[in-house]
Amino acid sequence: MKVDTLQYKLRSFSDEDLDSILDKRDSSKFEKHWLDLAEKVEPVELNFEGEERFVKLSQATGGHEICSYIIEDIELIEKAIINQIDSPFLSYLIDSYKKGAVPYEYD
Repeated sequence: MKVDTLQYKLRSFSDEDLDSILDKRDSSKFEKHWLDLAEKVEPVELNFEGEERFVKLSQATGGHEICSYIIEDIELIEKAIINQIDSPFLSYLIDSYKKGAVPYEYD
C-alpha cells in the first residue's frame, strides 16, 4: 500500500487535527472493530517496509504519534489480505487509505 497520497494530505493537518483523529480512533467503538479484526488475523511473514513508511509519514507530520497508528493499520491490512479475511471494517480501512485518508470513525 503506497503512502504517497496520504503523506501529501498529512502535511495539511495541524497537530490539533491529528490529535483529534487520535482521540476518535481511541474511542471504544473504533478500537473494538480494530481489535476484532486483529484477532482474526493469523501470524504471517510479511515483506513489510514499515520503517521506511514510518520515516516518510513522520516527515509529513513532524513526528506525530499518528504515524504509529497508520503503520499498524497498514500491517494489519496486509496480513488480513493474506489471510483472505472478508470484513466490512477491513474494506473501510482499505478504502480510507486508498483515498489518502486516515480512518478514524466507523459505525
